[in-house]
Amino acid sequence: MNNDNKLPFSPAELAVVEQLARGYSEKEIADKLNLSYHTVNNHLRNIRERNALQKNTEVIILYAASLSKKKFSIKDIKELGFAILFTLVNVCEYTQIRM
Repeated sequence: MNNDNKLPFSPAELAVVEQLARGYSEKEIADKLNLSYHTVNNHLRNIRERNALQKNTEVIILYAASLSKKKFSIKDIKELGFAILFTLVNVCEYTQIRM
């Protein structure tokens, strides 16, 4: 359970997770952040291990859920999976980002 209302990522991990959530591959993230592929992979592996997650999609769900700054359960994230993202989409206003 996340009781301190902080994102469960170090600053370096957060930079990687933000890019992952935008749909970039690990190689693309490495290129964008000027990191080695292995560093990106290590950050994601550390996040998964620390939070008992198995997939990068679960890391994205953890990131999206943690942005609400409310308490959440890793167990629920794993059980509900993308249903959590669909719920977030339904309660949030969509704003197109222009790059």
